[in-house]
Amino acid sequence: MPCLHDDPADMRPKSTLPTPTMKPSFPRSRVNHRFHVAPTDFARSCLANWIPPFVVTPELEALNLLKREWKAQAQSTDLPVGDDYNTHTCMIIADLYDFEVYQTPSPNRDSRNFELICLHQLDVPQRKQLSLNGFLCLGSVNIYVEGVSIQHCAVEGYADDESPEVTIYIQTQMASKDREFDVWFRVKRPNQYYKRFHEPFLCVAQLAKHALDYMEDMPPKTVSLENFREDFIRWVARRYPQNLRLQAWHALLNNRSDLRVDVNAYILYLHREAHGLPNAKALLKHPLWNECIIVGEESLAFKKQPKVAEHTLATPHVYDCWNHMYFSYVMKSMPMSADVEALQRRRKRSLGFAETVSTGSHKQPHCRPYGSLPVQVGDVVSFYPNEQDTSIWKGTKAAQIAKTAKTAKTEWFAYVQGTQTMMDGNQKLDVVWMYQPHDTTISIAKYSFPNELFFSDHCNCGDPKLLSSQIRGKHNIDWCPRSISPNTAFFVRQTYLTDSSFVTFKHEHKTCVCKKSTAPPSDKYRLGDTVYAKRRIDGKDVLNPVVFQGFNATRTHVNVRILLRLRLDCAELTEQVERTGSVADNELVLTNDCEYLPVSKIQRRCHIRFVKRGHEVPFPYNRGGAGDLWFISMGIVFRDNHRRLVYLMRLPKHFNEGDDMTSLQGSALLRGLSIFSGGGNFDRGLEEGGAVDFRYSVDMAPWAIHTQYANAKDRSNLYLYYGSVDDYMKIALSGVAHELVARVGDVHFIAAGSPCPGFSSLQQNPLDEKSCINASHITTLCSAVDLYRPSYAVLENVVAMAFTKTGREDQNILSHLVACFVSMGYQVNQYIMDSWNYGSGQRRSRVLVSIAAPGLDPIVQPWHTHSQPLGKEKALSLGELSNGQRFGQREAYPTPFASLSAHTITWDLPNIGNGNIQTCPSHPDHRVSIQPNRKKRALIKCIPRQPPGCGYSYSHTRGLIPLSLQVRGKEKGKSFTRIEALGLIPTITTGLSIQDSYNGANLHWSQDRPITLLEARRAQGYSDDEPIIGDLGRQYTVVGNGVDRKVAFAQGLALRQAVMSNLWKGGQDMLVDVEDEDDGLSDATVDDSVIDVHDPPSSTPAPPAQLGAETNLADLHERAAEKSSSRPRLDGLSDLRDSSSAIAVPKTTFFLDRMPATVTRALNDLSFRSQQSIPVSKRSRDEESALHSETDTHFLGEVVASRKRLKSRDTTALASFEGDMIEVRTDGEHSKTKTKTRQTRHSGLNIAFTPQLWNRRPEREYSAEESDL
Repeated sequence: MPCLHDDPADMRPKSTLPTPTMKPSFPRSRVNHRFHVAPTDFARSCLANWIPPFVVTPELEALNLLKREWKAQAQSTDLPVGDDYNTHTCMIIADLYDFEVYQTPSPNRDSRNFELICLHQLDVPQRKQLSLNGFLCLGSVNIYVEGVSIQHCAVEGYADDESPEVTIYIQTQMASKDREFDVWFRVKRPNQYYKRFHEPFLCVAQLAKHALDYMEDMPPKTVSLENFREDFIRWVARRYPQNLRLQAWHALLNNRSDLRVDVNAYILYLHREAHGLPNAKALLKHPLWNECIIVGEESLAFKKQPKVAEHTLATPHVYDCWNHMYFSYVMKSMPMSADVEALQRRRKRSLGFAETVSTGSHKQPHCRPYGSLPVQVGDVVSFYPNEQDTSIWKGTKAAQIAKTAKTAKTEWFAYVQGTQTMMDGNQKLDVVWMYQPHDTTISIAKYSFPNELFFSDHCNCGDPKLLSSQIRGKHNIDWCPRSISPNTAFFVRQTYLTDSSFVTFKHEHKTCVCKKSTAPPSDKYRLGDTVYAKRRIDGKDVLNPVVFQGFNATRTHVNVRILLRLRLDCAELTEQVERTGSVADNELVLTNDCEYLPVSKIQRRCHIRFVKRGHEVPFPYNRGGAGDLWFISMGIVFRDNHRRLVYLMRLPKHFNEGDDMTSLQGSALLRGLSIFSGGGNFDRGLEEGGAVDFRYSVDMAPWAIHTQYANAKDRSNLYLYYGSVDDYMKIALSGVAHELVARVGDVHFIAAGSPCPGFSSLQQNPLDEKSCINASHITTLCSAVDLYRPSYAVLENVVAMAFTKTGREDQNILSHLVACFVSMGYQVNQYIMDSWNYGSGQRRSRVLVSIAAPGLDPIVQPWHTHSQPLGKEKALSLGELSNGQRFGQREAYPTPFASLSAHTITWDLPNIGNGNIQTCPSHPDHRVSIQPNRKKRALIKCIPRQPPGCGYSYSHTRGLIPLSLQVRGKEKGKSFTRIEALGLIPTITTGLSIQDSYNGANLHWSQDRPITLLEARRAQGYSDDEPIIGDLGRQYTVVGNGVDRKVAFAQGLALRQAVMSNLWKGGQDMLVDVEDEDDGLSDATVDDSVIDVHDPPSSTPAPPAQLGAETNLADLHERAAEKSSSRPRLDGLSDLRDSSSAIAVPKTTFFLDRMPATVTRALNDLSFRSQQSIPVSKRSRDEESALHSETDTHFLGEVVASRKRLKSRDTTALASFEGDMIEVRTDGEHSKTKTKTRQTRHSGLNIAFTPQLWNRRPEREYSAEESDL
């Protein structure tokens, strides 16, 4: 087989064949068949042993032959007689067959010499020298040319209303200089190897024709990228109704109606084509070009704001919290103007923040000894801990290194909730511990109010009692003061929960959980609620949705109605209802079967929405199970001993349907500000949760700002500030009116992801000026929160932000961030969110810090919906507490779905080989951001595909890499490493580097190339239809710089839950009795309509059996007003019919006349939620695991007696509680028992850090018998 020379300059002489006696018949050319030549990236003429099919005719001679032939047939009507653009020359058009186009070899640029290339890249992104080989045919002249340099490529077909197709012409450099004739080559058929380059080009050229014709037809200066969402394809369909060739072209685009990504991908080519048309002046005035950033700053759609601020600006309070940090030299304090401060104070009062009176030197609050007086319930007392206590609470390791830990003479504080007088007059005290700032996750961070104490949920009920003889005295406490000062008495604003979160203090917190009555399980669920039941399948715990039907007589078991998963349990039955399309993972099937399960099997709530035939699956129930959201449209019945699927007309009487999750309306919808927003992936994910609408955004990258604008759902209400956040804060603090800068009171929610390079482990020098500037911008969020006082805010950043650095033990970033927010009076929660636990196929872990204004329901950490991947994830936490225990750990517990693999989220993408074509009409962003040169491509071919995850190190060790391809210094590390198909895609960063030893695992598992932009987008959760602005490198940066959309969406749902809970506080909980469930599947009838299960373009495509998207272009012009014209339909009618009358679905059983109807509908689920004594800012899943454990009750060892010490117990020795001793846990609720042992995370309950191994996805783990439940 011929091979490619390493150096084209050293190619062997090429032999030629004698002139044939007979000219070849066209369009088929004669090819040498002695060798089988595999598809190649290079022109055939550069291959060794290449033998041209005919004698190579020099270009000058070829042109002369064509001229003579034209003159000989000058009278023929088949030949053109003139040039419309140049009347002084005659046009000659010769047909070009069996051609190939490649980059012209150059001695100064040999990395791309002879590489095949698409014609639309001739001038994109810059001018290239291209050449062609092929046959020229004109009349009786048939000649073969090689190495002909291309000067122009022209497209014919613009403004043609008759045909949707285009014709391509090429003019060579020599022909362009001819003064007598205007010679062009009309492109016909490429050779078999260049076909894969030419066909995508034709598709792009046709897109350019339609796009530019559309722009010409529209009013001047009106066409933006938004026009290509739906209007463009409808216009095309109306222009060429029922045109089969147009439909064939549209099929190459996957029948998509939204072509914004296509236009953005080929915008430079469209711009070049527009320049060459007679109406270029009008075309280039449309805003489309500026929105897509064609060239330079002058083409931007947004004006860059002037750079004025030279420091990281901070409010005085924020500056005081951070002015001792290593990056403080780049910070500067800026006070608010009088007007702004007045607005801020009014905002603080409206949200219930305490007013800070003054600052000054701290004075130790006075302690009053009791003397002979008894200790009373309600007193706050202090005492000195003994040596045993201080040996446990000795401060964090960082505090010990920094020599700031308080030990021997540090007071401990406690609230007395009960007393018992002994015979000797001494008193035993039941207390709830009160923490000082350094006892919490604030640790040794600088805190503005040393006289602030934090109530806790940690009592001494399970410990030896505190004696009154050990008490120093009593302290006066200012509970929930309206004004605070650091030099006054102790005050309490918040309760510190032992799962590392701060919540607003309430007086009911003064009674510990141990002394409160436990609600029976019957109060937690009502008849018809949908919940998860835990099942043991192949040694793994998996959650399955069921319908709650009631308890048995002893209340130890629950009766549930079985639901099946359509894709898993009934896939073979889908043909009965002609469900030939794909099936979503979260589609369920109703059954008539019920079973009794132990109470411990019931885990938490889930939400199931009913979808009729002919209706779309509503958002967000079409997200593959994200947020524990499912949908149901069919049931299963038995006929003639066979299972059959039937469509449902309605749900059974006692089936509580999931809420309508449409966005909140009116004043319930929070107005958001996003800083460091990047491409807006975080913002849009939060918005999809339905509780926030982002109105303001700040970023200094033009491609990021333009990406946000391109994907905005309401451009008229989005104010994008293209500039520095420091200049934005300067304007906001000064109160200067600026249309792009929000005023105090305009912002209810803030989202931020401060520059992660400041804390990333990838940075080389964290102390240089650039890194310090990046790190200092963590304070910008604090200043924005201090200024605007939003109801909620969320920060996302790398987990390394929580790590304590050697030499800077007293400067932990996360601790200072928490201290700053808590000092403002905000409720604070902090936790790790791993993207794979929320339906992402990426290995990406981030720390999220969420805050809530006083009294509001905090944002809880979302439940995992997807399991840990193959047990490979290591233990991870956010830090260490003063007692030596870890907090904010990575968690592992049963989930309804398995984690998604790299293959799962990309299975539908076409094979593009090594990615050298760089054009994929069906998926425009399926392109590599950096094209490897020929040497790197040859090296990639040497990396084995099996075993999974091979890289350069593996291949070099086994001698698989030739000496000529070896790279020095890459023998160790992850250079040129393939991603594991069944594993996760490594963290998407801001740049792709396949030879990076640390982050080089970016090669495709089965194709010899790096991952494409689209694969990176899907890993980050970007929807396929969202355009990302900029060149390929900038687009990849925008993708890698964002927050995983799946994580953002889960956080958005959690925000929605908190907002809805706040709204519900104004309503009344009206419980009604329900009848016994007696209606089965027979009550659900079948109608003749068709379910339209629409799954919008998503970053995670459905596996092969899931729903696809299809558009009938032929009918678009008739259905232009129908928005669902491009959506897929589940066709098929059941042959079963139920003649019984339809029973309406029960309406909501409560009414809130003070709220809009949309709000009351969404509050349906919350109406039956039992209230808890202490608000939970992070669900204590450890308690749930303990209460639901099925092991026998026993304890290992003897609990060490210590007043404030957190006890340690083995998770394998936890008790199982039945009957009235258990509280079945619901969303946002703690599980409680009547034991005296406090079972919280820091009471010693260890997290199962190592995830269970999942050999198979849950969808594959059901046995045939179980599917018949």
